[in-house]
Formats: sequence, structure tokens, C-alpha cells
Amino acid sequence: MKRLLALFVMLLFAGAAFAYTLEYTQDTIRVPVSGMRQTHVKISSDSDDSFLVSPADAKTWVTTDKTIVSVGRGGSENFTVFFSPSSSVPQGLHKISFDVESRGTKERKRADLYAFVYKSEGIETEGVFLTGDLIPSGTVSVRFSLRNIGDVKVQNINVKTSAYSPEGKIYESSDVLNLEPEDVKTLEKSFQLKENAPPGDYSISIKVTQLEAVLSDTTEKFVVARKAVLKDMTTTNINLLKKEKVFLFKNVGNDVSEPLLLTEKITKFDSNFFKGDPPERTEGDTYVWTLPPVAPGGLASIKYSLDYSPLFYTLIVIFGLLWLYLTRFRTLRVSKYILQKKHIREGEEFTVGVEVKNYSGKSVDSAEVYDFVPTIFQMKDTEGPKPLRKKSESGIELKWAVSNLRPNEERVLTYKIIPVVELSGTINLPQASVVFAANNKETENFSNTPAVGLEMQGEEKQLHQKIHGHIKKLMGKGNSS
Repeated sequence: MKRLLALFVMLLFAGAAFAYTLEYTQDTIRVPVSGMRQTHVKISSDSDDSFLVSPADAKTWVTTDKTIVSVGRGGSENFTVFFSPSSSVPQGLHKISFDVESRGTKERKRADLYAFVYKSEGIETEGVFLTGDLIPSGTVSVRFSLRNIGDVKVQNINVKTSAYSPEGKIYESSDVLNLEPEDVKTLEKSFQLKENAPPGDYSISIKVTQLEAVLSDTTEKFVVARKAVLKDMTTTNINLLKKEKVFLFKNVGNDVSEPLLLTEKITKFDSNFFKGDPPERTEGDTYVWTLPPVAPGGLASIKYSLDYSPLFYTLIVIFGLLWLYLTRFRTLRVSKYILQKKHIREGEEFTVGVEVKNYSGKSVDSAEVYDFVPTIFQMKDTEGPKPLRKKSESGIELKWAVSNLRPNEERVLTYKIIPVVELSGTINLPQASVVFAANNKETENFSNTPAVGLEMQGEEKQLHQKIHGHIKKLMGKGNSS
């Protein structure tokens, strides 16, 4: 009886030991880096049971589709093992173990699989960095590297870099590369966000393809915030007479701007010539304005100018008067006059005075004074310097030599004229002149034309005008000689 009981217990344990079995479709799986492979493990059971599947040594690149497998009496079920090694997984043979435990009998068995990881063709995108101004109108730069993780050269791969806003695609570029095994190439792309770019989520897509095959597809996201961005478009125009400045700002952002304080240094002297938008206040030499809020896409400006033209024209007048004084008044001046006021009668004597005065502000070593006596008069010397005479058909040319004229000194030269005919009215005598050297050039100044005689009336005046015209012609001939 005891022997039969012992035999029954042994048969019971033997049956329990072989209650389920594990079978593999393949125990060694070849898996390329960055690729994916799978295999199946079959659980067969002699009784209704469920089995707990757990990794004996966890690897992030190995997963299963089930952690609990239910099997009916005399049936079988599979669980699938997935292998997806990244470029960081070493090449070679890797042992992958799973524990399979019966939830009914608590019996545990181990399934040992092997994955052979190798590198063939493969491109991996790594190190994606975004920099720049992530605001409307800002410049965004994306920098990334492409690595050939395979063991063969990859040729003619197309790298398409695209940027997307909430409104759609905003940038795209394409590059064609060749990569040797383990070769790494770094690309950097830059693009500018448009003015008034909407806020929200943006993305960068880096897609690597070869013919129709996608070798790598990476997406990086970034956010453009709601912000006002004032673009400074200030201009300054300066010419000889005017400075004009326009503070001009455009809101290229996507939100209303805050009021902006503007300052400009304008001296008290310059403030006399200020025109334009009046400042809110002044702080010493500083003018202060406030630019109002600007809506997205809007413009706002503050304008002012410093107009120096009134000062310029005033200086022109001053310098003109100064030039006139220096050239016309600070010189040798000559004037001519008649001492007697009486009718022109034959034999009457008239004394003619020629006055030369030095207004130049400095001594004049020498000068020559010229005058002319028309033929209707005879000339008679007086006391004082005697002129040189040169007769012609039209009259007598007189010349005096004057020397050592001190500043503000004047010399008076006189002679007498005697009419050879009797005339009614007045006759203007020719101009006298003085010739001297000034600023290394010869200068000649002329006197007035004094009148001889007394004014006449009526018919006498008409007759005189005819005679006077004839005499002017004669005097003109004398001056030209």
C-alpha cells in the first residue's frame, strides 16, 4: 500500500513538471541598428492556465506585446518579442531572457533568445539646437548633425529642413549629402519670422530621404510668444541750414506696444531754432516725448527740426556789410566839388576841388589822381600841387602824384576852370578818379560828377538839354582817350 502511494505522488509531480512547454520560432535574431525585428515564443499547456511574462534583464530596446498569456487545456498561445536597437547599442550578440511563470502552479521557466545587432545603412539625426529671437520678425537658427550609423557609404541623401507656423509652412530648404560610415555632418539653417507673426506653437521638421525611403524624420517644437516688437526706423537729415530728425517706429510684433519714452539733447542755443512736435517736458538740455501705443503693423512718429536759415541769412547780411565796409569804405575815396554857385558866363572863374581821403586803415605810399577838363572850359592853376597836363581834341587830362597818405589823412587838389561860352543852366563835370595798389592789385575809385552853373527855367532848360547832350558826347570821347 505504501509503495502504491509513493508511486502515485511521483507520477503527480512528474505530470506537474511537464504541465507547459516553451518553443521559439528562432532563437537568434539579426537586427540592424535603428531597425526593428520581432520573433514569437509559443507556450503550450496541458491544462487551463495563465502565464506571467517578465524580462530577466530589462533592456530598453526589447519589448513584448503581452505580459500575461492565457492558454486553454491542451492548447498553445504566442507572445511577440520586439527588438529595436538604437545607434548607442553595441554591435554583436546579445542574450535576451524572459521568465515565464505559471500562475496556477507557480512553476517558472526561462526563455533564452539571442539578438545579433549589426550596422548596415542608417542615418540618425542628433543634437538639434534652436537659437535666435523667437519673436515676430526675429531670426531663428537651427543646428543639427547627421550621422551615418551604418557600415556602408550612403550617397545622394536628401535633407529637407522645414519650418511651420500655426498658419502653415514658412520656410523650406534642401541639401544633398554623401556620408561615409561613422561620418558626421553638421548643418545650420537660419530663417526670419515674418512681421506680425502670430503667437503659438511652431515646429522644425528635419526629414532625411533616399529615393523613396525615409531614413530619418525628426521634429523639434518651439513657441512664439505674444509680444510687441517696435522696429526703429528713425532718420536724421542734415544739410547746411537745417537738421531734421524723424523718430519713426513700426510695430512688427503681434501685440499692442506700451508707450515709449523718447529723449533728445538740444542745447539752449539750438532751442532757438526748434520746430516740430513740442516735447511733453524739458529737463535741462533734454527734450522728452512719449510715443503712444502702436497696434500690430502700425506706425508712430515724432518729428522735429533745427532750422538755422534765419541765423545764416543774418550772418550773410553781417558779412555783406562787413565786406562792403572793407572794400568800399576802407579804401581811398575821392570826391569832386565846385566852390562857386553862379551862372555860366564867358570869362567867369569856377574853382574845382578834388578831395582824396585815406579810409583804408593803413598808410598808402603812393597814389595817382586823375581828372578831365572839357574843351568848353579853359584851365587855370591855383596855389598848391600842380598837375601834369595832357591835351587832346576833347579836353585836358590832369594827373597828380600823391604820396605818403597816412590813415584818415585827406589831400585837397584844386584848379580853376573858365567857360569859353555862355550857357544857361548846369553842366555836370566828368568824374575824377584815384588809382592805388591794394592787396597786391591795382584799384581805381571814382568820384561824383558835380554840376557847374545854376538851374534854368522854361525854354532855357530845353535849349540847355540839347547843348548838354552834345557836351556829354565830347566828354565821353575825353574819358575814352
